[in-house]
Amino acid sequence: MDSILRSTVGTVTLEVRDADGVLIDADAAPTYAITDAAGTAVKSGTSVKRGATTGLYDVSLSATDTAALGDYRVAWTVVVSSSTSLPVTRYDVVGGHVFSLGDLRAFDRSLTSVTNYPAATLRFARDAAVERLERAMGVALTPRGAYEVLSGNGSTRLMLPHVATTALLSVTVDGTAWTAADVTVLPTGVLVAPEGWVWAEGDANVVVKYEHGMVTTPEPVRRAAMLLATEYAVPSALPARATSQSTESGYFRLSTADRSGLTGLPEVDAVIAEFGWRRPSTGANA
Repeated sequence: MDSILRSTVGTVTLEVRDADGVLIDADAAPTYAITDAAGTAVKSGTSVKRGATTGLYDVSLSATDTAALGDYRVAWTVVVSSSTSLPVTRYDVVGGHVFSLGDLRAFDRSLTSVTNYPAATLRFARDAAVERLERAMGVALTPRGAYEVLSGNGSTRLMLPHVATTALLSVTVDGTAWTAADVTVLPTGVLVAPEGWVWAEGDANVVVKYEHGMVTTPEPVRRAAMLLATEYAVPSALPARATSQSTESGYFRLSTADRSGLTGLPEVDAVIAEFGWRRPSTGANA
């Protein structure tokens, strides 16, 4: 998923391809409708073809369009050879990047060539590396926004899907808005109801909007992300299943990922073990 910095201009791009994956032009520039995670309309209109480039259509986002953190949905209407399709893409507005593309090029000199490693390639590598680290560590590495629909459990505590919660923006229970300031949100992702209240039992009756993630990415985590991004960006000459390598310098045993979901890169795995979040499964049942 593409990541765009909060309160900055950005671009959302649609690639129109045929059944074989080849870029083709649509009959006319596709239209689009952008909504946030709650389904609220953000922006709609007609995309703009990217010059003479085949099959690429862009939507420009203003700083106002990207003012709120969160996951956004883009519903497209595309007509090719008089046949209509309705693809959907997504993008995420984030509070920061773990590292810049310039940082990554400086980190590994093999990436300095913009011809061999264009910005699009490095952005993909960065997004893939950050997503993998976040899954392994159980925490967002930069500020993010979330909109969740939860089921009340009749207790004073309710568990959010994300940890490192930093701000509670709104809470609605059974259609009634609660004052967010009266609800305590713990860094472990636990919502504590106001004194004397409980999270009323119900199916999908609690709606919460909040922010979460590391405010500042620790340097070891940042370095681990760049190591992993380099692995994604630079093709390996080794077979995917290789467990060892023989060179003129000798025989080397290769580290491999295991069932725990670790990466197989010792330095990265050490960072995951040190900075990853682990919370008790029963932390919200009191």
